[in-house]
Amino acid sequence: MPEEVLFLQMLDCVRTKTDFVSLFRSLASTEFCSRFLVYYYYRTLGWVVKSGLKFSCDFILYERGPVFQHSQYAVKIATPGTWLETCSMSRVVGSVKKKLVLVFVKPPPNFDQRIKCLTDKRSVFALLNDFILDEISFKRWSAARERE
Repeated sequence: MPEEVLFLQMLDCVRTKTDFVSLFRSLASTEFCSRFLVYYYYRTLGWVVKSGLKFSCDFILYERGPVFQHSQYAVKIATPGTWLETCSMSRVVGSVKKKLVLVFVKPPPNFDQRIKCLTDKRSVFALLNDFILDEISFKRWSAARERE
């Protein structure tokens, strides 16, 4: 995942041919910045973040890692007009006993101008700090399963 490579490069754990800011600028779009911000957010909270492609979502969150236990949460970055997709994903995620976390990310209004002005890690973090991130966790309820 490009988010993981960028995160590890930010921590100086991995080296690439280009520096962190150049790599970030080359990948920068509102979609990628949203994905990186969500990835960064959960990694800094201590979650192990993996690709959610298998479960038709963006990320899967593990408390300790896939080797030790099953994931608890599936994360989807919500975009306008994706409710039908979200309902479908909710069924998939519910069938594998995970909770779905919808993350709403709002980029800053002057995003395109600020991408051109990135010069160092501090300016990248200042840009990411101006994004607004909200999350909602829910679990699909089935009347047939909950009957007494």
